[in-house]
Amino acid sequence: MSPSKKIGNFTPDEFAKIMESTMDKKLQNVATKEDIALMKGSIDAVVEENRLLKEEITHLKQVTQVLKTQVNESRNLLNRNKLIIRGLKLPAGQTLVEAVLDLFVNVLNVASVRIVQTFILSKSDPNKSGLILVEFESYKDVMAIYKNVNKLRGTGIAIHDDVTPESRIKR
Repeated sequence: MSPSKKIGNFTPDEFAKIMESTMDKKLQNVATKEDIALMKGSIDAVVEENRLLKEEITHLKQVTQVLKTQVNESRNLLNRNKLIIRGLKLPAGQTLVEAVLDLFVNVLNVASVRIVQTFILSKSDPNKSGLILVEFESYKDVMAIYKNVNKLRGTGIAIHDDVTPESRIKR
């Protein structure tokens, strides 16, 4: 192009200056090498922080699992003086405690148990027996019952430890 020719209404030098000015304005917002290096440093810091947080989460999950196990074991220990009776029908005219004592004395031949309290846990159908929770004064009473639990065969009655749902799944 010769300097005397015009590009539109501009000479080649004027056009070059306009283009240079436009390019400078457009390139002002483009990241420089320093900006990119700064961003890379920030990204590296975030990646490292993320790695440390993942390690901490893994550690906290392990600690949580240990604590859950300890709580589960503690709850089971607290409930070791309790049994659940399934399938015991409550005869008319008898209280729950009388029916449970009758089972222990007449069926299991365990006469010296000391019951603290009894509760019906669930009874979905009035014609069926529900779950009965029995709490004893001593773990020795629980052991005496378990020594004779084989006498329940064929009666439709079962006796279980009162354990947490987590322990029940494991068993």
